[in-house]
Order: sequence, then structure tokens, then C-alpha cells
Amino acid sequence: MFNQTRILASILGMAISALPIAALAQGGPAPVGVDVVKIEPLTQTSPVIGRLVSRKFGPIAARTSGPVDEVLVGVGDKIKEGDIIARLDVRRQQAEVDLRKSEVAEYQGRIAVANASLRKAQQEMQRMESLRSSAAFQKGRLEDLEQTVAEARGSLAVARAEATSSKASADQAEIELNDSEIRAPFDGVVTIKHVESGAWVNAGQPVVTLLSDQDLEVEAAVPSRIIAGVKSGVVVKIRLGESDFYDAVIRAVIPEENPLTRTRIVRAIPDLSAGATLAAGQSAIMMVPIGEPRDVITVHKDAVLNRAGTNLVVLVVDGKAEFRPVQIGDAVGSRFEILEGLAPGDVAVVRGNERLRPGQAVAPAGKKAPNNDEKPAAAKTDSQQKAQGES
Repeated sequence: MFNQTRILASILGMAISALPIAALAQGGPAPVGVDVVKIEPLTQTSPVIGRLVSRKFGPIAARTSGPVDEVLVGVGDKIKEGDIIARLDVRRQQAEVDLRKSEVAEYQGRIAVANASLRKAQQEMQRMESLRSSAAFQKGRLEDLEQTVAEARGSLAVARAEATSSKASADQAEIELNDSEIRAPFDGVVTIKHVESGAWVNAGQPVVTLLSDQDLEVEAAVPSRIIAGVKSGVVVKIRLGESDFYDAVIRAVIPEENPLTRTRIVRAIPDLSAGATLAAGQSAIMMVPIGEPRDVITVHKDAVLNRAGTNLVVLVVDGKAEFRPVQIGDAVGSRFEILEGLAPGDVAVVRGNERLRPGQAVAPAGKKAPNNDEKPAAAKTDSQQKAQGES
């Protein structure tokens, strides 16, 4: 009899425990995926088409005039700073240097002669002055010697001035001789060859055009209406063709606006991979930040429903679905900025929200949903505990 009672009790307990499962199968909480509403920094960007430009680019000109003796480079050649690009015929410059050097030597000789004449005149004048107290003193002779000393000093000053001028002319001739070799001012690639051997070039005339392919940066004309977020030192994203995005640091914002396009030129230095194939003039896209970063309330895009033109988000409140109208702002990656309707910490439904009804019980994924139909078990009385112990 006792064993039969225990068997019946077990069967009854199994039936009671199965009731909640049947209830859940018939009308229990709906399983849903959820996302927590949170605060995130928002930096909105706008794509602006730009191009790669070289910071070092331009014509390399002759510094002196003369016939071109030889051009040592061609289009496409890579050259280093200090390499000789072309040489001019130096015969004229060499002759000028030789002439000026001879003039310098001549004036140095004149200085020596003037110095000797001055010393002799000064010695004679001093000897005559020493004879003032003797009968051999001649006042007229002393005055003549004083005049001679003054003239010698003048001649020496003139010789020194002429020597200085001649030395300056000789130095200038040396500079022109050295300038007959046209050298690269920086590392780069020859893009244009302007002259050939035998041509006559004037000072300032281009010989080649040189471009530095290792000192490239991005130039973009940014509309003035979105220029506020662009400042020196700000890191932006750039994209070259179909490549990945690279970081670039804003180097300069040119303080001049194009009155026709209402744009300002922005230069950024890209941090490119070593294997990137780059060329000046290559198209680039600069993602320009719009305004300053700001903290905003965001929710996943999948949480937003549109019903009859109204944006709604389904929240999980006390285990039930609560439909909340919201006002959407800008996109933040895979999330929307929420201007009104939600607060940080709200739990929003992102999966299964399309089939929910207001007030419907929900069971967020990964969480045990409460069962309103299941009542908590009553505490056992002392007599029940005693009877169970005796059994």
C-alpha cells in the first residue's frame, strides 16, 4: 500500500511539472533577440574626392646661361639629391674665373707696393721729426713727407678696395662655374626633359621637371559647410581606388576659399603600406569628419520598425513587449542615433520584433523568461516535512 502511494505521488508530480511546458508550447513568452541601448561617440563623415600630390615637384632650372654640353638623365629616371642632371659648356665660365683670379693677384701686388711706399714715407717722416732740435731739420721737407705719407695711405686704401671688388668678381665667377653643373635638389623621378645637348639655356630656364614619389600627400577641396571638423592634426580615413582605408593626418587647411566652388584646400599626410603602388595625380577619397565628435544615445538598426510612417522600437519591460515611438538621428555604423524616445540601458528587441504585439510576453535569448502562469511552490508545513521524512 505504501509503495502504491509513492508511485501515484510520483506520477502526479510528473504531470504537474509538465503543465508549464504545455502552457509554453501553447501560448508562452515569444523568444526574441535583444540589444541594450547605449551612449556612443558619433563622428559623422562625408566623402570628398581628392588626389595624391607631391610636396616636392617642379622644374629644375639652370642658374646660369650657356650652351648645354650634356644632359645625363631621361624621362622616368630615378635620381638622388646631389646627382648631376646636366652640364653646361664651362669654357666661358672657366675663362672668366681665370681672368678674375689674375686681377685679384694684380691688386694684391698693388697692395704690397702701396704698403712698402707707406712704410718708407713714414720712416723718412719720423727721421725728419727726430731732427727738430738740430740744424739739419727742414720744416718744408717734413711737410712734404707728411703729404707723401697721406698719399701712400690713400693709395693703399684704393688698392685694398680694388682687391676686394676683384675678389668678389672672382667669387661670382666661381659660383657661375659651379652652377654650370645642374644638380638634383631632392630625390625624385624625372617627368619632363625640357632641353637636349647643344641647346642654349638662359638662367632660370627649366632643364627637367622632377617629382618626389616618396613624399606624397592627399589634397582635397573640402566644402566650407563641412570644414569645421577639419583641423591640423586630426586623423581621417582615405581610400585609394579599390584599396582598403588608410589613416591620414591633416597637415594643413589652406585659409583661402574658392569663391566659385565654396571649397578650401586640405592637405593630409597618409600612412600608407610599403607595398602600395602610388602615383601623383592618383584619385583618392577623403572621409571628412562633419563637426566635432559628440556622445549620442544609439540602438541597433534592426531594433527600429516603421509602422504607418512612425518609427518604433520594441522594448522589453517587465518581461513584456512595449512599443515605443522614437525619433532617429544620424547613423553610427550599424546603429542609429536616437534623438528622443529611449534612454541608456533600455533593452530593445532586434530579432523577432516584427511579429510581436503590445503587452506580449517575451523571452530574451540567453535569459530565462518568467512564466506568469507558473505559481511559486508553497512552503512545506512541519507535518508534511515530518511525513516525508518518515516515508
